[in-house]
Amino acid sequence: MGEAEHTFGGDWTEQKLDALFYYLQFYTTALKGKSGASWSFDLWYIDAFAGSGERTTARQTGGLFVQQPISQEVVQLDGSAKRALAIKPPFQRVVLIEADATRYAALCALREDGRVQCIQGDANEELAKLLNSAEWRLPSVGKGLRRGVVFLDPYGMQVSWQTLELLAAAKRFDVWYLFPIEAVGRQLARRFEGVDQSK
Repeated sequence: MGEAEHTFGGDWTEQKLDALFYYLQFYTTALKGKSGASWSFDLWYIDAFAGSGERTTARQTGGLFVQQPISQEVVQLDGSAKRALAIKPPFQRVVLIEADATRYAALCALREDGRVQCIQGDANEELAKLLNSAEWRLPSVGKGLRRGVVFLDPYGMQVSWQTLELLAAAKRFDVWYLFPIEAVGRQLARRFEGVDQSK
């Protein structure tokens, strides 16, 4: 495997990404605006834990029903970032945030599509910068025409509460937060006295 390859997940990962893809497809279709209208939404997709843009996984092939020997093959599958770029009608902007340097370097290949902006850094910090930028500040009148979907799919508990508050306050995002319930379970105390302020 090359150093940019990103190995994680299983069948559930494909189900999750399929669900996201279908949702994004309906989202852009619903908000594309009427043909010939004098206005249209400026639609953004923001992936705060974008990875490398794809994932490497092993798949079992063959078996009794296809009358071939069982074997394993290693395949590359599109991740959330590449799937978002395939949506029709398209997002006008696709922002991909990744902290890991190797994954970020692989992700930058997607910048060939002029809609893509890649950012290396902590998701919480970079989302805060983006949402406080002039592009996302609310106009003095109305809510403006910029809308977006934010996809939060961390490996653990990297998403801060302040980030969720910031996204909610913007009132212009659909947020997919795949909450790491197993990570939360590991933090639970058996007695209430064990629950400190941070928890």
